Amino acid sequence: MPSREESSMQKNTPLAQAQNSVDRFSNAVADAETHPNETMIKQAYRTEEKVRNAIANLQDEEHQEPVERLKERFEEQQLRLQGTTEEEFYQPVIMAWLCRGACCQ
Repeated sequence: MPSREESSMQKNTPLAQAQNSVDRFSNAVADAETHPNETMIKQAYRTEEKVRNAIANLQDEEHQEPVERLKERFEEQQLRLQGTTEEEFYQPVIMAWLCRGACCQ
């Protein structure tokens, strides 16, 4: 049985952090699907950006198979979010928010 320190170190690996980010993104997408309002959709897009960063940190991982599976999960969630935000009502809101975010960086 791994010690508490070993177990803690395993949880803090870049892969584990990316997996946690994808899990949070999945939850944010589910929230946006259930309550498709501006706040939930913005939160899902913010979380999506964090996942992109976490996955970018995995480029040097020795074992790429779990990374590829994680990328697939991420892409599935992106498609779900896209389906949620395709409603005509939300497009102007999303586009305005994304443009504002891009302009502020």
